Amino acid sequence: MHLHIPSLAFSVLLIVLLIGVALYQGMTGFDYNSNETTNLWLRLSHASAAVLLVLLAVIWLPVLNNLLTRLRASRWARYQIMDQKRLHRWLGYLLLMFTLAHGGSQLLYLTTLELPFAEALIGREPDLVRAMRSTMYEFVTEDESIEVIEQWIANGRTEAQFHADVRPILKDDCTKCHSESSTQTYAIPALPLVSWQDTVALSQSGLASRQFRINISGLLLFSFFVLMSIVALPPLRQRMYHCFQQLHRLGYWMLPLLILHIPQWYWLLPAMLLLGWDRWQMHNSTHAVQAATLGWLDRTTVCLTLRWPQSGQVRAGDYVQIKVPAVSRWEWHPFSIAVSQDDRLMLKINVSGDWTTRLTRYADVCPLYVQVRGPYPSPATLAVHSGRRVLVAGGIGITPYWQWLEAGLCERTTLIWVISHPERLAWLRPVAPLIRGQLEVYVTEPTTRLPDWIQMQPRLNVSIGRPCWEQLSIQLTASGAGDCYVCGPDSLMADASRSFRLRNWHVFRESF
Repeated sequence: MHLHIPSLAFSVLLIVLLIGVALYQGMTGFDYNSNETTNLWLRLSHASAAVLLVLLAVIWLPVLNNLLTRLRASRWARYQIMDQKRLHRWLGYLLLMFTLAHGGSQLLYLTTLELPFAEALIGREPDLVRAMRSTMYEFVTEDESIEVIEQWIANGRTEAQFHADVRPILKDDCTKCHSESSTQTYAIPALPLVSWQDTVALSQSGLASRQFRINISGLLLFSFFVLMSIVALPPLRQRMYHCFQQLHRLGYWMLPLLILHIPQWYWLLPAMLLLGWDRWQMHNSTHAVQAATLGWLDRTTVCLTLRWPQSGQVRAGDYVQIKVPAVSRWEWHPFSIAVSQDDRLMLKINVSGDWTTRLTRYADVCPLYVQVRGPYPSPATLAVHSGRRVLVAGGIGITPYWQWLEAGLCERTTLIWVISHPERLAWLRPVAPLIRGQLEVYVTEPTTRLPDWIQMQPRLNVSIGRPCWEQLSIQLTASGAGDCYVCGPDSLMADASRSFRLRNWHVFRESF
């Protein structure tokens, strides 16, 4: 039994919950107050850092393919965030914004200290001395206490001198805050500073200091986030997809930096475990396929056919990720499975970018070596659980629904296909007689004559021009609302989604 709840409402509920947790964390961070060095910049730095913890803990979730696979194959399939990739993108932009706020305000705070900026940045002073002289100064009873600590460090941090001179000072000045019973804001209970080993670890300077580790790892993370966010902007991502993929792999290297930078790194532990599990599952689902062929379907589309021993596991709406080493050794690209029969998979690929253009050079080259991951369910896979459904496709966006066409659209299914090239109508000729539902095709490129065979298909209606989504949604809602699945160009998906949502349809945008 599949529970029917509007995915939009569930998405809104989770987003509101995320905003609430982020606001609470931000307010808690802004409430930071240690001594007279605390100013607006330090408060903003702590507030934005607290929000970043929340964003870092959830930004991975929308792109965990194997986790989404499990959810879409379970009874909780309809309890999912809509358009996961868009959510991941917006979380990334928020992450960049709060990274800029945190890094910028922290650097500005360092300029307000009496210690020279460069020395504060690289931790020239030992961590313990710097803390007692700056942020924790009001809790230090005498300046002479700091001098004793400095002398102990200069003498080699001996255990004997620690017990004789240093430990009494720490007991009076530090352990009242750094203890399990402390209520001091942002004091670290894990640093009671009562043992010689703990105090030695916090008395390092330069490269070995905690301050250097936090600041330099923070600057590297700041640079990575900015670079990744710039390349993820839609115009650059489309033009330099290979750079986008390579730079996003930096995310794996950022995890150790996050652990070095964030004292409360345990916030990231669930996300790290899920990410590790997902990568392991992805590695297990990668197959090397030798026998693949590539041929032209029409002037803008090629068809990749490959042998697939696990064809029985493929469902309508599934997609795979492929890598063609002859085209690129690193790039993986997702494509919907158009046909799955016997031991073959067929992928219809629109030639619209650098990678697909290079791929066409290998048309009619056999065999073509291809690596495959998957299959993974897309939002279109959920259509099998819908009672009344409308499938909206633009151009090559028909591929997630193609297996529905080959099986014959059921009576409670309407497929709306918008195409610019009239020659793509030929794709429908073998499947049109099987259709039991309704197939509406809109050809946006002016043409004077439609093929004669179309007139003999009562459930196939071909119109010249662009669809009026408002009118279509009103007509289809006359017999009741249901589920609407959209796949194609962003503008088409946005227009169709808006019109159907206004009439209480549950809209699922194709995103993988």
